[in-house]
Amino acid sequence: MIKRALRILLLFALVTVLGLGLWARYGPKPKPAPAPVVVSQETPSEAPEVRPGRDSRPPEAHLVTAAKGSMRNPSEGSCGPYRRVSDVRQQQLLEICERVAAPLEGAFRRRFGLEPRGVPREGVFLFESRKAFQSFAQKDGRLRAGYAGYANGAKGFVAIPAGSLDPEIFATTLAHELTHLLLRRAMGPGLPPWLSEGLADAMGDPATPAGLGELTGFAGVEGQARRLRDAYRGGVAASVQSIVSRRRSEFDQGALSFDYEQSALLVRFLLLHPALGPRFRSFLEDIAGASIHDPEQLPQALGKSWSQLDGEFRAWVLASG
Repeated sequence: MIKRALRILLLFALVTVLGLGLWARYGPKPKPAPAPVVVSQETPSEAPEVRPGRDSRPPEAHLVTAAKGSMRNPSEGSCGPYRRVSDVRQQQLLEICERVAAPLEGAFRRRFGLEPRGVPREGVFLFESRKAFQSFAQKDGRLRAGYAGYANGAKGFVAIPAGSLDPEIFATTLAHELTHLLLRRAMGPGLPPWLSEGLADAMGDPATPAGLGELTGFAGVEGQARRLRDAYRGGVAASVQSIVSRRRSEFDQGALSFDYEQSALLVRFLLLHPALGPRFRSFLEDIAGASIHDPEQLPQALGKSWSQLDGEFRAWVLASG
């Protein structure tokens, strides 16, 4: 009887041991303890700021070749931060080029409150003769080569018949055209013509052979102010709303046009106005990089109706003389 009981106990012990082994091998596994969460003490790097506008472009090689091909004895140098290609013989003009171009970007920032994107890489083509300038302009596909110069930011250059211009005209023209390059870098292409030309004039008109000038009153725009005064008194000047609403194809058309005068003076009026100046600079910042420009944004930003804006601008112009 005792032997039988011992056999039963041994059999039970053996079954228990085998069962525990099988459970350990084939039973459910315990879940591992969760790994401790490590909180990084490093500040994640911030994404680089992407400014509106377009990066500058160096002048296309075939255009540099075309410019040199239209010049006599061309040479290269610098015009401030820009690459200069020129056959101009007057050293005075080359010195004006440096005095105007070198401080232009800093003055642009201060005057408009805008930050150009990237660094300047464009070229400045200065021609000794107007004939050479016109020859190059035709190669570039510009049909209207009668201007004192022009800028093409998309192709990366400014072209000016410098040798055929008085030093005063050359200084204002250079500052005006280089400002178009800066506007492309700060605000992008496709600005409304009144704004593009008016802002370029706000940098160009005060410039002299001695360098850039300050924007004060009607200094540097006496002739434009006189013509616009006469247009207002004769009842032939357009309204501010009309000027602001014009597309490039509609700008400065017809035998009697004051579009350039109104654009230059309107931008000057807004920049110099104690109350409207800060609002106008905020407006410039707000529309930078926009692909579509709504004329109604201007009076909204200024807190004025079209009629109020028109009346105040007209009174300012008429009070100039």
